Amino acid sequence: IPHPVGPMHPEALHHGDDGYYEDINKRYKSGELFSADSIKADSTLVFHTVKGRTVYGGGGIVPDVFVPYDTTSASKYLYRLRAKRLIYDYALSQVETCRGVLAKASMPEATGYLKSHSYMDGLVAYAQKHGVAAPAKIDPFERTIIENEVRAYILQAVNNEWGIYPFINCMDPAIDKALELFGAKSLY
Repeated sequence: IPHPVGPMHPEALHHGDDGYYEDINKRYKSGELFSADSIKADSTLVFHTVKGRTVYGGGGIVPDVFVPYDTTSASKYLYRLRAKRLIYDYALSQVETCRGVLAKASMPEATGYLKSHSYMDGLVAYAQKHGVAAPAKIDPFERTIIENEVRAYILQAVNNEWGIYPFINCMDPAIDKALELFGAKSLY
């Protein structure tokens, strides 16, 4: 699941979803999501915080720590599954089989329950029926991504929008970096 890194321009948010996704697409094409050197900051509008951090004006927020967008897990198979919403649709088809357990469970119990079940074979068969054939071998990391997305959507369907985060955040390099930095209080 793509997430914005680098400067987010507030004016893009005023144009609704189209403006937001257009801004992300523009930053993707310019390289801002992959290299901190590609981020354009207005050096004429420099400010310093009380703790001495440099902040640039000009309509965006430049991150203190850059985490490049990771495309290493973006295989053609995963792209096709996402483009056709097959991971999401398959997950919804599985909700009723576990709703009773998940509805009564705490978040740790629910995530444990879902982790104890494999959804890959079922998803591969479901995708095949919908015209997306699996490659001969699926990379183990990609398999983890796919299964976690299925689990996230199941939990989201049962426990509202918050259910998605335990599985999606555990695979997000930006979240990992933020958690690492929260432990390094001296930086901020």
